Amino acid sequence: ANDGQLDSVIRQTTVHIQWVNDAPHVNVNASGWPQTIPEDISASENTGITIVSLVGNTALSDTDVGAVFGIAITHVDEANGQWQFDLGDGNGWRLVDGAWTSMSNALLLRANSNNRIRFLPSLNFHGVASITFSAWDTSEGRSDGSRTSAAYISATGAFSPESKTMQWTITPVNDAPVVPASKIVELKSILEDDMTSTGKWNKVSDIVAATGITDVE
Repeated sequence: ANDGQLDSVIRQTTVHIQWVNDAPHVNVNASGWPQTIPEDISASENTGITIVSLVGNTALSDTDVGAVFGIAITHVDEANGQWQFDLGDGNGWRLVDGAWTSMSNALLLRANSNNRIRFLPSLNFHGVASITFSAWDTSEGRSDGSRTSAAYISATGAFSPESKTMQWTITPVNDAPVVPASKIVELKSILEDDMTSTGKWNKVSDIVAATGITDVE
């Protein structure tokens, strides 16, 4: 300090800046990790994708050094199938359950190599199915597979103010035609050794129609 003539003795002081959490962010314009599966894929073949792969390609960010990422699933499209998750704990796949999933009841999954997500399409469905999630920085210590509200957004919160919607693409595959096992078709009769029975030939189209052959395509 100085009184206009003399300086005081120099003193030092220390200011402590207290750490606070910074909310994560998700780049809604990132291309993400496109998932493509075939129509009628079996449950054993449908291994889904790890959350760490999903997060690693969705441009999540956090200014906190060493932040541990995860996702908070806030909506799933289950009009043509089911969304499931696996925690890698030996208990297998569990339903995400779209009826219970929302911003106020988000499903939490950490981004590690154990946690996985998949879509099981309904029989013969092909098209797209979507999933919406926010970034989760795990700062409030909740466990994998638990649920909480992701609707409260703040600069120091655990959830991103942005949400991202990604689509799974289910590609069509050919389905074999089906012939009714019990169907008996009576063919037109012709005379033995008669090669001129005009109008009495059995047309393939008539046989197909009478048999009741069907195809979902």
